Amino acid sequence: MALSLALVSLQHWAILSKVAMPNTIASAKVGDDAASAVEQRVLGWCRSHEGASVAEKREAAKLIMKGFVQAYDGKAAKFAPQWYDHLAQQGGARLK
Repeated sequence: MALSLALVSLQHWAILSKVAMPNTIASAKVGDDAASAVEQRVLGWCRSHEGASVAEKREAAKLIMKGFVQAYDGKAAKFAPQWYDHLAQQGGARLK
């Protein structure tokens, strides 16, 4: 259950990145790649540890996601300034 929620959360982020980010093609690719990579790694771990408890699966998923967060941190930082500019413009700020 927790594993499914984590994957849904990553997929939700990927969808939001397509809709809300100004650079939709590049940010969507990063989001899709991250969600797909995490899903493959977590499901692979679960297949190779069939007897694992829910708690063990949850801990493994958290560790896997933590590793991917570190890997994708730099890519996400690339889009942060665009995201903040986008939010400011939606709030009515005029940016130059």
